[in-house]
Amino acid sequence: MNPLPTTPTRITLPRTPEVEEAERAGFDLGLIEDNLNLTHEGRILQHNRAIALMWKLKHQYEQTLNHGNTTSI
Repeated sequence: MNPLPTTPTRITLPRTPEVEEAERAGFDLGLIEDNLNLTHEGRILQHNRAIALMWKLKHQYEQTLNHGNTTSI
């Protein structure tokens, strides 16, 4: 009989002085922990979505330049 699969332990950052300093500096440590807990496939999918967004934004920026549309905030 095979043993029941165990639930993987969630990765959490250790509470070191460096980690606490990063937190005080404004780093989103929860986001870092969430990314560390993704599967390899999940990381690849997230990376691919980020690249697709980057290319979309680049394309929109280039269209704006080519059409002479200037907007100010």
